[in-house]
Amino acid sequence: MGSQKHFEKLADTFVTCLKQQSFEPKRAQEIPTELLGPTSHSMADWFTWKIVPSASNSWIAPLEQNLPRCYPPVFKVLISRYRFLRVRGRPNHVPR
Repeated sequence: MGSQKHFEKLADTFVTCLKQQSFEPKRAQEIPTELLGPTSHSMADWFTWKIVPSASNSWIAPLEQNLPRCYPPVFKVLISRYRFLRVRGRPNHVPR
């Protein structure tokens, strides 16, 4: 089992890698203001979005109390320290 610092470093490294990717553009109304990025080069009225540090994600502890198990430590650090849009859990090329 790793330390809290180790989990923080893993989450920060993951976010750094994600920030180097381009996220799927969305309509402005689908993106919270603080996550809104520049307009898409290929689609007018669509915007990119970004991952941003979060001062407080206070919804995590009450939600976690209702789960049968706690979140994995590195995932908990990720959702505690950052705000982002929903992302797919698998590559686009994997058939459904």
